[in-house]
Amino acid sequence: MPQFQVIEGRRWLATVDLAWPEARLIVEYEGSYHVEGRQIIQDDGRYERLEATGWRVVRLLAADLRDMDAVIARIQAALRPAA
Repeated sequence: MPQFQVIEGRRWLATVDLAWPEARLIVEYEGSYHVEGRQIIQDDGRYERLEATGWRVVRLLAADLRDMDAVIARIQAALRPAA
């Protein structure tokens, strides 16, 4: 689901780019401002909070989008049940 609202109990945690709630998987695209200054610190904290509640996060940068086959493979691998 695009622009998914992550809510645990009654607590809002984040609005994320894409999510597969049944698999507790989030995919986030991070533009160039996400790797600068305080933004990266804020993002890391947000992802830590999401992961602490059982969500997994796949982070994508612009360079990743140059190889969509690899992006799809990463998402598919993350959606596979653990063996």
